[in-house]
Amino acid sequence: MDSFEILVGKLFEVEGYWLTYNYRINLSREDKKRLGKSTMPRPEIDILAYKPSINQLLIIECKSYLDSTGVSINAFRAVKKMKGPKSIRVFSDNVFKTLIVKRLITQMMTDGLLSKVPKVKIGLICGKMKPSEKGDVEELFRKNDWLLWTPQVVSKKIRALALRGHENHLATYIVKILAAVVESAI
Repeated sequence: MDSFEILVGKLFEVEGYWLTYNYRINLSREDKKRLGKSTMPRPEIDILAYKPSINQLLIIECKSYLDSTGVSINAFRAVKKMKGPKSIRVFSDNVFKTLIVKRLITQMMTDGLLSKVPKVKIGLICGKMKPSEKGDVEELFRKNDWLLWTPQVVSKKIRALALRGHENHLATYIVKILAAVVESAI
């Protein structure tokens, strides 16, 4: 688990989600063959977020990309052999996404983590986006009804976190310290 995932997780917690980080999904040999990757490792979800009050399960992919050009539209296209950043398979491969969601729900129900089939939504939380492609990415996410937190959304949620009461959580402390520094500089 990386620092960006911890921060993003905290932002979902304050919205009433229960979280699991780096959740691995069990696939059968037949599943892997169907995906064309008979030796692939178990797929891993960065953050699995469940909100019981609305029975919603979010499959969250986190990409900070702070030291790069940012998230690009190419990450969501079904491209077999790309140079540069790889596509994000849960968005770019419908066969993969359908199978993962099916196995995920079965696994969670078997493990007693769900009592009924939830509404499932996939989402991306990003720390940086390629500026020239931001509009294209946002349109693609709207069209597919995917959740997208742009850097601007993340920033707004971080600022809201700074206004909350005391919480003994590293992300909350850092946000409150930074907010205090900014306020004292004004």
